[in-house]
Amino acid sequence: MAKPKSMLSYIKFIKNSVILMENLENIQTAIWSDPNYSNRIGEETVLKIFGHPHYTYHPFIGERLPCIFFVTNKDKISYYNLQINNK
Repeated sequence: MAKPKSMLSYIKFIKNSVILMENLENIQTAIWSDPNYSNRIGEETVLKIFGHPHYTYHPFIGERLPCIFFVTNKDKISYYNLQINNK
């Protein structure tokens, strides 16, 4: 969750990040390479999504971008920690 102003800034940031991932020539080989991630959704689905028989680095980069964005923008971040008791 984020305040509307922060979320709008993040949306702009993520759109620019996707443009960079798609267009920076010097990272294309690396970003499309096989990260050796266990195929959990099936090879056919992976092939439909990525056009390759393996995951690419796109989702792994994407999942880290919110933290990078909000920390570098010094937005207040709260963490939720769910502890499960064995009771």
